[in-house]
Order: sequence, then structure tokens, then C-alpha cells
Amino acid sequence: MHTRVQAGAFLQCCIEAIWPSFKRFPNHLSPDAGITSAGLLCFFIYWMFQTILALMPIQKLRILFLVKGVVVPPTFLALFLWGVIVTHGGGPLVTGKVKLTSSYMNTAYSSLTGLNAIIGLFSSMAVNIFSKNNLAGYHQFFALPVIGTLGALTPIFVTSAHSFIWGEFEWYMPAVIEKFDSRAAKFFTALSFMLATIGNQIAAGTYPFSNDVSALAGVMVSDYYLIKKRKLNVHELYRDRGIYYYSHGFNWRAYAAFLVGFGPLIPGFAKSIANSLNVGGSWKIYTFAWLFGFSISLLTYYIICTFVSPITNALVDKAVLPPQKEDRRLSEDEVYEGKGQVTAHTTEVIAV
Repeated sequence: MHTRVQAGAFLQCCIEAIWPSFKRFPNHLSPDAGITSAGLLCFFIYWMFQTILALMPIQKLRILFLVKGVVVPPTFLALFLWGVIVTHGGGPLVTGKVKLTSSYMNTAYSSLTGLNAIIGLFSSMAVNIFSKNNLAGYHQFFALPVIGTLGALTPIFVTSAHSFIWGEFEWYMPAVIEKFDSRAAKFFTALSFMLATIGNQIAAGTYPFSNDVSALAGVMVSDYYLIKKRKLNVHELYRDRGIYYYSHGFNWRAYAAFLVGFGPLIPGFAKSIANSLNVGGSWKIYTFAWLFGFSISLLTYYIICTFVSPITNALVDKAVLPPQKEDRRLSEDEVYEGKGQVTAHTTEVIAV
């Protein structure tokens, strides 16, 4: 939700860059609301636009992601270089000593928390790599570290540059863009960030497994790779009361494994929202929540399906898949018609 509100703020920056009078849009909300009427309007406009895109088939969004891949990286690189130049190398935020402000985390747990956030983000991105395209995998292998590092460093250097120019650290990117003197720079930077947010929300929040829930991912991986050995009857997936109907339409084993992996993370999640909560030492598990939830759910589901309640009815000896595009092309190319001494092929006629 915070990301969508921020994207709405990027849209607001774009509108204000084109029509500066939009800054005088009447505000009818309380100062305690945390958002103005103009910001709320832009938030709903952005949300409607993203919803329309999310409802489209993913293959039709190819152009959107191509544009995103061309526009966003250069924008991040330009901001990164701007921050480096303004701060003469990064400033104290980059080169100074680290001072932790957490009242209960030390350096190790703070590092785990950051690593957990990155794993949760990129794991959802990774499931969108087309499995049959090996080149896509290699491209991601080299591109993700570069883009991920640039995306992480840019806000740090921009925040440091903000402190050099305006005297205070500002992590909220729309607030930084709003202070740009050039209306063109304000518009194109905000548009680029809004495009990046749309692509991220669709690729990392709409289509991947349950919006980054690690425990559910563990169940899915265990079921497909360890229990079913990557053998599915695709036709049965669409049949009522087929082999995947389980118990009255529910696979209780999956729910049990999910709860075992997800339940211990709830106290730490609550404390991450309200630091004053006393949850004992359970918050430590939440610092590596993705790995914990994924591993525990995967192992639990495997144990249940192997030793407690096997799902023998849902297992097949050989995968049953729908006709593939390559198969259709092969069948079309291998059409022969024999007539007398003439053999006809789809693309050519050979006389014997």
C-alpha cells in the first residue's frame, strides 16, 4: 500500500510539472491524515491505472516492460551520478560511521533484516523468468546484481545530495523530486519512477506466488519438486473432483505446513510495526523470515505427505501436458499427401 501511495505522489509530481497550478488544489483533509486531497486523488488515479494493467494478460504487457527496461536504468544511473557529483563521493551518509538507531537490534540482526527484504523482492522477480529460455536466465544472472546494486545505492546518494543542498536527509523520493528546479527534470524523473513502480507491482506483487509469502512458496516448491517430482496432469487441474480435489476440495496438508512456517513469524511482524511490543526473542526469527518460512513449510509439507498422509491419488507416473507450440509446428510441417508418384510437403512439392 505504501508503494502505491508513493506512486501516487510521483503522479502528482508529473501533474505539477505540467500544470503548476495543481499545487493549489484545495485540501479538505485533516493534517493528521498524512495525505492531502490532491495526493489522495492522484493515488486513486494511479491505482485505477495499475488495476487496468494488472487485469491484462501478461503477454500483452511486453511493451510496458520493454519501455521500463529502456527508461528506468538510465534514470537511476543519472540520479546516482548526480548524487556522487553533488556530494563529492557520497558524503558522511556513505563514507561516515554507521550508527544503529534500533533499540533492540544489533548489527548482525539489522543486516539479516536487510538481506531478508532483498531476498523477498528478488525471489518474486525470479519466478517471472521464462524457464525454457536459458538466455533469459543468464541475462538475469548478470543483470540483477548490477541493477540491484544501482537501485540500492541511488536512493542513498540522492538522500546524501539532498542533505548537501537543502540541509537535511530526505528518504522520500517524491519529496526530493518536488524540489527540483527544472520542470522537465521533475516530470521525467517522476514518470520514470512511476513506471518502475508499476512494473515492480505487476511483476513482484500480482503474478508471483501470493505476493512474496515465503511459507506458501515453500509449500508450492515442496509439492511440485519433491512430492510430485514435476509430474502433473494439467487436464486434471481443470476437472471438478479430479485427482487434485483432495479432501472436499481442500489440501489440508498445505494449510498445515503453511501455518507451521508462517505462525512463528507473526510476533516478529507485529514488533516490526510497534517496537514497544514485548514478544520475547521471537523477533529474531523475523529477521530472516523468508528463509525460515520457506524452509520450515517446505520440510513440514514433505514430512506430512511422505510419512503422515501421502497424496497417492494425486501422483502420476508421467506428466500430462497440453500440446506445446513446438508440437503443433511439427505436426503441421509433417503433413504428407501421396498421389501417384508425387509427394507433397507443406512448403514444397517434390516430384519423383
